[in-house]
Amino acid sequence: MRTSDQLSQTLSMLEEKLDALSTEFHNSSSLAKVRELRSITEDLKDQIKNSKKAAKKDAGLYQQIFEKAPIGIIHFDQEGIIDASNEMFIRILGTSRENLLGLNIFNLENEEVKQGMVEALQGKSTKYEGQYTSITSGKRLPVRAEFHPDYNNNGELTGGITMLEDITERYEAEKKIAQSEERYRTLFEQNQSVMMLIDADDGSIYNANSAAIKYYGWTKEEITQMKISDINILPADKVREEMERARKENRSLFHFKHRLANGEIRDVEVYSGMIFIDEKYFLYSIVHDISERVTAQKELMKFKLGIENSPNMILITDTEGRIEYANKAFQKKYGYSLDEIMGETPQIIKSGRYGGEFYREYWETLLSKEVVKGEMINKTKQGEEIYISYSTNPIVDKKGNLNGFIAIQDDVTKQRKSFRNHWRKRRCCFRRSTTV
Repeated sequence: MRTSDQLSQTLSMLEEKLDALSTEFHNSSSLAKVRELRSITEDLKDQIKNSKKAAKKDAGLYQQIFEKAPIGIIHFDQEGIIDASNEMFIRILGTSRENLLGLNIFNLENEEVKQGMVEALQGKSTKYEGQYTSITSGKRLPVRAEFHPDYNNNGELTGGITMLEDITERYEAEKKIAQSEERYRTLFEQNQSVMMLIDADDGSIYNANSAAIKYYGWTKEEITQMKISDINILPADKVREEMERARKENRSLFHFKHRLANGEIRDVEVYSGMIFIDEKYFLYSIVHDISERVTAQKELMKFKLGIENSPNMILITDTEGRIEYANKAFQKKYGYSLDEIMGETPQIIKSGRYGGEFYREYWETLLSKEVVKGEMINKTKQGEEIYISYSTNPIVDKKGNLNGFIAIQDDVTKQRKSFRNHWRKRRCCFRRSTTV
């Protein structure tokens, strides 16, 4: 295919030939043929002229696109010499046009970039993404580059084109994401608490950390093939209901019974929150085994019920003797409600029959963490004196710390009065017999 300049030259030569022919032909038919050819030649010249204008316009447009492109562009010839560069390419690499133009691509140090440009000279289009250091400025930055062959109007390979993007912003964002993911992975995998990621839609266990693997007893491959309903002993539909409640009500705390690999059932407390990963919602669950606490609470409840319903009068105080609890029997016998005596000391039930030495010895024994037993006379709210048999015990924790005192009392007033009446009668009979 010929260029427009070559065609113009050919047409000019043709016009000269037609001028020569018109002087040679004298018959009308031959002259008509020459005139027809001249007319066609004039039309072609007009078309070529318009084509040149359009080509010039297109060339100007392409030059503007080249210069104002938001990416860096260079052109290199068949010898690998860079012969054109836009301003963006120079800006990206922090170099100058003088240093860049005339540079031979075969002198580049980055082998992958060099290979991409060489392959462009072989008619291939390739890409590169990664770190690049400019040999003209020393600037190092992450880039994305495309390498393409360049052809002329005849379809002949004349060189290559490199298009360059500065991807520093994206690279830094991805780096931060990667660092964040690594922090999450470390916090998740190395955390001593049992943690799981559960698919919010179907309950599949997406991931489980090392602590979860150790606690439940399944391998990671096994547990990530399971659903949470395989671990939670609730029926599957109930588990789905709880998951839906977690999603809709934004609940974060649950109490369940979970099954271990060995078949053991454990009480667990689950803190769960919704998170979004890879365009899916997951429940991020932290599991705490509370079996011992539940057992202790049950035992405490039994103990409390036993104390509450005990026929003995029971009083609990702190280490300073302030009343913290009194059972029903105590309240009934002494006539005080719990609200009336909370925060008071046992002085409110003193009869006044004992001196300071008695109480000093009493408290010294208790504070030395020893049990005090005996009998004494106390006084009710109504002022009635009652005989009690008591056992006051220090409350000591596993570390040996004193946390308070518990007094267990039994009303022995009837026995003591019966005993006194019995001795009065004995004494009366004895006096009568000695006077007869």
